[in-house]
Amino acid sequence: MMDERDVVYISGNEHDPGDSRGEDWLTVRPGDTFRLENRQRGSLRAWRGTLTPGTHGALVTGLDAAGFPTVPPHKVPGGSAIRELHHGGRSALAAWHAGRDLPGYRELFARLDAIIDAVADGEPRDPIRDLTAEDGGAD
Repeated sequence: MMDERDVVYISGNEHDPGDSRGEDWLTVRPGDTFRLENRQRGSLRAWRGTLTPGTHGALVTGLDAAGFPTVPPHKVPGGSAIRELHHGGRSALAAWHAGRDLPGYRELFARLDAIIDAVADGEPRDPIRDLTAEDGGAD
């Protein structure tokens, strides 16, 4: 169950044959714990773990710096993957490739993508402190 204090980041598309990664759902909770679910064409992989202390606070600060939930106007080409952010009962959407050009969001998306990349590599490294693979399913 999602808590309004959670920072939730959803990226990719589970059913897009051109997206080799599928769809990622990253939830970072107060206390710097996380859960990542990766969905790919009907399969589900999931992990949970602990992040470097202060990661959740830094993400919330990043949301504020980006102007969340306001996203600057940008083009969304047909077929574009979408990035979603949810926090405090508010949400924002941005086209995947536009994310690297949106002030404030660029740094925020880079930080969130780094967490996902570290988990996907299976190697606990900054900002991951510990990592446990799970069977698929919801909490």
